[in-house]
Amino acid sequence: MTVNPKTIGPVDSYRPLYQVNEKQTVTGNAKIHCLFGLFVWGGAGTADYADFTNESDSFLSKILPNPKATGAKSAFYDACVANKCDSLVASRYTIKTKDYFVYAQYDITVKGYPVKQIGVETIKPVPYYIDFSTGKIVILDKFVDMVNVGYEPRGVRDPVPGVKGWFIF
Repeated sequence: MTVNPKTIGPVDSYRPLYQVNEKQTVTGNAKIHCLFGLFVWGGAGTADYADFTNESDSFLSKILPNPKATGAKSAFYDACVANKCDSLVASRYTIKTKDYFVYAQYDITVKGYPVKQIGVETIKPVPYYIDFSTGKIVILDKFVDMVNVGYEPRGVRDPVPGVKGWFIF
């Protein structure tokens, strides 16, 4: 950590705005084939934001192709393209597996509510600090350069500014 970091001026940030159709559910399907656990094929396309992972998976399953994750992304893509939406909310996956030891077939269905992106919202930064003596947030009129925050002036009972008490090594 640096003692006095140089701050870059505040910049606006942006957040996408979405519209959810809560009255309609949409579905998408994908058939994925896997041979020897190494070769995976099937599905029409993939969606980047459809994440289907399990944290309890082994290290080996994270290295090798994951047919369930590939199928989930493909089913998500199918649902979005077929229903002309940008994403799905509250998506639920159903996976049916036919496993023949060296060959497996996965039939994956996703069901969720369609979402469309309708715009972007600008978020303006607000200058503030927290008064630790009262625990309240103080909002400032303008941004200031915070220098020596947390240091007590010299001559206070501390041996070194900002350090509480004596250390014995």
